[in-house]
Amino acid sequence: MTVFTFFISLLAMIVSIFNIILMIQILKKTDKNNELTSISFDEESNKLLARFQKITTTKLRALDNKIEIVDQLLKDVNESYSRLASILSEVEKINDEHFKNKIMNNKIIDSIKASDEKPLESQKINEILEKNDEIIKSENEEKIINKENNETTKNKYKEEIILDKKSMVLEYYHQGLTPQEIGKKLNIGIGEVMLFINLYNK
Repeated sequence: MTVFTFFISLLAMIVSIFNIILMIQILKKTDKNNELTSISFDEESNKLLARFQKITTTKLRALDNKIEIVDQLLKDVNESYSRLASILSEVEKINDEHFKNKIMNNKIIDSIKASDEKPLESQKINEILEKNDEIIKSENEEKIINKENNETTKNKYKEEIILDKKSMVLEYYHQGLTPQEIGKKLNIGIGEVMLFINLYNK
């Protein structure tokens, strides 16, 4: 083997060793980059997941609040319907009594005609009937007035409760309490709390 051939072989070995070292370094850098990319991807995924959960939670809370507001409105509608049904029932009773009164008047007329030998003047019959009508009319009016007074008293009491609740809600709201905290303190629904707050903000 000549010196030149030996030198060439040595140089080839050195180049091969250098290439191997270079490949090892490149592989290490690639692994590090993959790890960094994986960590970065995980962080982005976690951020997106957290953001999605926050948006979902907010939307669900808003939906719950709207459902509670609708429930409260339905309760109010049901109460109004019950009051109206009660008034209509009272009117029907009065109509029934009026009808019974007419039948009674006819019976009175028949009994008067049958008992008296001489027919009564139509004026006297009318006077008797008018007196009877006035008695029943005054009784019916008294019932209606009592009914209206009871309804007015109930409505005033409810209005006072609502105003008291509203003032308490707004007071806690100004103190910085959340609708959930206000609802727990006053033992009312979040929807009702939000309704008062929204009316105040308008």
